[in-house]
Amino acid sequence: MIVNNVVNLIGNDCFRIFSRGVKIRALKSWEGGIKHHGFTYYPRYPDEVDKKIDPPKLWMVQRIKPFSGNHWKLKDMLRAIGLGDDDKSSKVVAVKNIPEMNSKLYKIKHLIKITPIKFMNGEPTAEDINYCHLNEWGEFTITKKIDPKRLEQTEKFINDPKHLDAATKRKQSRLKWENPWE
Repeated sequence: MIVNNVVNLIGNDCFRIFSRGVKIRALKSWEGGIKHHGFTYYPRYPDEVDKKIDPPKLWMVQRIKPFSGNHWKLKDMLRAIGLGDDDKSSKVVAVKNIPEMNSKLYKIKHLIKITPIKFMNGEPTAEDINYCHLNEWGEFTITKKIDPKRLEQTEKFINDPKHLDAATKRKQSRLKWENPWE
């Protein structure tokens, strides 16, 4: 007789679940899982707590495979996010981390490289937009406006007649190398 959801204990560390005639072998530690949306999480230790993960707001997307030779639907998706056939493969596009965009990126994941964008100095404002830099690792940094005093000193150093240019430095270094005791 088939009994639904009857648990038989086998030994100390595992049990069998009979569910509609199918035997499923499971560990006792699987009994106290934490229910999440769509799955059950079984922590390794009883006092283990999930880590707080803040998802990135933006993705940095770069095409790494050639555009030609792909299905027309994949080509349309690449064009939709801005990585079309006329663009170089080194072109980088920033896209929002929203479910619609993530589903497109999932379908073309074999053609692109996806990197989360981390805001190192906080999110930029309208005034900071000219002083921003995004490096290849997805770190978005803001370089604040240069102090006018420092800018003045830099210009003074460059225009100083005692300041040597690269050609003069090379010439003097070569002379010193050829005649070290003079």
